[in-house]
Amino acid sequence: MRLRIASTSDDDTVKLWSLAGVAPLKTIQGRITCLAITPDGKLLASRNSDNTVKLWRLPDGALLKTLHGHKGLVTCLAIAPDGKLLASGSEDYTVKLWSLPDGAPRGYLNAHIVLHRLVITADGKRLAYGYPTMKLWRLPDGAPLKAPEEYR
Repeated sequence: MRLRIASTSDDDTVKLWSLAGVAPLKTIQGRITCLAITPDGKLLASRNSDNTVKLWRLPDGALLKTLHGHKGLVTCLAIAPDGKLLASGSEDYTVKLWSLPDGAPRGYLNAHIVLHRLVITADGKRLAYGYPTMKLWRLPDGAPLKAPEEYR
């Protein structure tokens, strides 16, 4: 069956689901509280309590790679619409950029705050976060962009 949904839970698991059945296809153990899936459904990125991001093959849930680089807890993840870039925000006030599917580091951005949400625009050319003001970066080089006045 084809994976359709992934869920996290307080029981420290991620469950991979098919919409056709009521039982999960696979359960991944670990303290995972944030995740993102590539648009083609072949890769899941998870935030773990050890300041890492893990990449899992879908739908079988095999661990492919652990990404190290954050000095604080990872708080949010976003994957570009083409599935080739992962952004991870952290309590260390940075956003790390990673190539997918190999997980190679592509750079980092200084956010200056703890991030709780990241969004990559539909065209894959900008990364945004906002609180209390919106910030925009150009991708893939990470150059800061000025946010429109209406978002301030």
